[in-house]
Amino acid sequence: RGSIPIRKALYCVLLLATYNITMAFLTSTFVNTAVRIDSKSLRGGARKQTIGLRERLVCTSASPDATTAASGFKLGSLELPTPLGVGCWSWGNTSFWSDSWDAEDEAKARGAFRSAMQNNIVFFDTAEAYNGPENKGSMAGIQQGNVSSETLLGNLAKSEYDSVSMQSAPLFCTKFAPFPWKMGRQSVVDALKASLERLGV
Repeated sequence: RGSIPIRKALYCVLLLATYNITMAFLTSTFVNTAVRIDSKSLRGGARKQTIGLRERLVCTSASPDATTAASGFKLGSLELPTPLGVGCWSWGNTSFWSDSWDAEDEAKARGAFRSAMQNNIVFFDTAEAYNGPENKGSMAGIQQGNVSSETLLGNLAKSEYDSVSMQSAPLFCTKFAPFPWKMGRQSVVDALKASLERLGV
């Protein structure tokens, strides 16, 4: 029993190291070669040289200027009713956030989902890496929780969303985990299709 915290610590270090190495590679290979910002633009904000991905990168950013009284909050081309969201990494997780996940924990997540939706907070962030037994194969057998955050979030949306009492439909944001054994276009496509299936959308 005393070795459990050590195993978890080693697991966390391995997972984070692998993720950071992969992200560093992707960043240096794709982003840095796709974006050039003139040094003068940092002072004047006017001159920017862009190639490749720049426009797509810009469209994913948001600023206070994007907040409007008419449409709420604008994130790129996406309009949200409020500039708030809910992070769902801890939902179902038994590796980083808790040692267990039971009916009481699920009831709390259910209450959080319902409360957020009733207050028009509709943006929910999850990821395939916040996984459970149903998709541990996508993470080379590494399993973070008793249930995938995506699966749990999708089930909550099906059971709790009420179009009559809630102003807007929930909006899910999930993420692809770019580990070394999942490189290439088809890996991204397959992972996102699996995420959509778990989310039930």
